Amino acid sequence: MAGAQHVELWQSPHELEQYLQFSYCIKCGCCMAACPTYATDPVYSGPMPLAQAHRYNTDSRDGGFSLRREVLSGGSGPWRCHFAGECSRVCPKGVDPAKAIQLMKRELVVDFLHLRREKCPAGPAHLPEGVTRRDGIADAPARTV
Repeated sequence: MAGAQHVELWQSPHELEQYLQFSYCIKCGCCMAACPTYATDPVYSGPMPLAQAHRYNTDSRDGGFSLRREVLSGGSGPWRCHFAGECSRVCPKGVDPAKAIQLMKRELVVDFLHLRREKCPAGPAHLPEGVTRRDGIADAPARTV
């Protein structure tokens, strides 16, 4: 993507609130160790990857739901979760993977019934007119990647 322009995408506080809790995951694996389904079912993906998939499915700036749907709808997805809730209980950061999995199940059903609304792509954030940088604050460095 040599010629791609990088812009900051606008997001409402409500859109941020939908996924913020799940973005606190540090991928420590405590939820995976505590999940009884993951311990007994070799096909089940587990709470950590499913919670992260939900985090990105919910982010209004991400458009990868249709790609993830193919994986999530299969046998290793959220349908194998028995909702024991141990994953949420042991999380050191307070993330609730069990909730993410249940919300993901709802999204997949809504999508299967063709009731899911496509999210409007997040538009670029623009600096409001009349706003200037305060004295003494340097400009951001140029992108290196």
